[in-house]
Amino acid sequence: MIVWLFNESLSKPIINGLVRITSEDLEKFNETSWQKFRNDIVDRTLITNFFDELAWTEFDKRISEFNRKKRAWICRCCKKSLSQSKSILCDRCLDWIHLPCVGLSSVPRKKIWMCPDCADEN
Repeated sequence: MIVWLFNESLSKPIINGLVRITSEDLEKFNETSWQKFRNDIVDRTLITNFFDELAWTEFDKRISEFNRKKRAWICRCCKKSLSQSKSILCDRCLDWIHLPCVGLSSVPRKKIWMCPDCADEN
């Protein structure tokens, strides 16, 4: 889940316990980072130990606020609302993307779908 927030090179020291996420780090998150934790199936308490105490409190508060406001889901590619056309969820990074933004005209029949960025990383 840490890789959802930071790129892989920034995530490694955090995951290895060399640094903790601070309040200043939270300012670097974009809206698509926040919406990944909006899902009820994501247990964000699993990453508590990667934050300093103040940052975790602020992170948890922001996610709760984001959920309460029920903001529109945003396409990672074009940054527009997902309500404008059909979209698909990447099963690796949990980003939502409009089908046309990834060159698709319909949802693939695959059980697991990865966006081009995640597919390239595998």
